[in-house]
Amino acid sequence: KTVVVELQMTTKLNYWRYLPPQAHGHTLVFMLITPVGGFHWMPLDESPRPRQVWKRGPDLQGKKIVAYEEGGSNGMTGPNARSTVALLLVSTASSGTPLEAWLMPVCGDSRALRVSNNVLGAALFRPYQ
Repeated sequence: KTVVVELQMTTKLNYWRYLPPQAHGHTLVFMLITPVGGFHWMPLDESPRPRQVWKRGPDLQGKKIVAYEEGGSNGMTGPNARSTVALLLVSTASSGTPLEAWLMPVCGDSRALRVSNNVLGAALFRPYQ
């Protein structure tokens, strides 16, 4: 099934990606990252306006988003399931600098936590229970 969607934004878009259906109640969701923060956009929703899920604090201002992933679980299933944490890989404006890995609460207090200042890559992992 092909879906064509369009969104006009009043701010610069730094990064975007499609989120897997498990991230937000098994619905079509795009992650939009702007200088202001991260937004979930659900173009098939009744109100298709982007919703801010975290704010970009001073630690992430001016840094380029290289990769973004959401994970964690609010404990719900089906349409009420939501991600609770985001993993961001960022770099400074200069080339040749190492990547930094940051964790950010989704729909939380938006306090980012730098978990490493020199990584080649990172991923969220859910161990078997």
